[in-house]
Amino acid sequence: MKPGVCAGQSGIGCFQSAHGPQEVSPDGWLAEAEAVASVGSRGDSYDNAMAEAMNSLFRAECVRNPVMRPKGGWKNVTDVEIAVAEYVDWFNHRRLHGEIGLVPPAEFEANHWASVTPERYPETPVRTGANSK
Repeated sequence: MKPGVCAGQSGIGCFQSAHGPQEVSPDGWLAEAEAVASVGSRGDSYDNAMAEAMNSLFRAECVRNPVMRPKGGWKNVTDVEIAVAEYVDWFNHRRLHGEIGLVPPAEFEANHWASVTPERYPETPVRTGANSK
């Protein structure tokens, strides 16, 4: 391996850090976090279906939607961050979702928790502090 070059085959890329070249690889992050596999096996569509659906919605409803995009496009990263925050707020609080009865997710969740009785979910104290186990 040449100095300053990542050895991985992921094709994702690498960046230079104080510790030398670092490969940018989601597989490495998942292994480091000791994440477990989801319902599908490696390469199955089940692993990515929800993320792909959300990404597709985001592109259609925010990125490509002229109502969400300022005339002439976003000018800088701050404009994009504000647009994403506004989209997430709209998606959670005002967008009507057909799979949950044509209500926004925040309303659906509030209704759910309002219907839950304490007997179904007893309150368990959470210990905090240096000696909690």
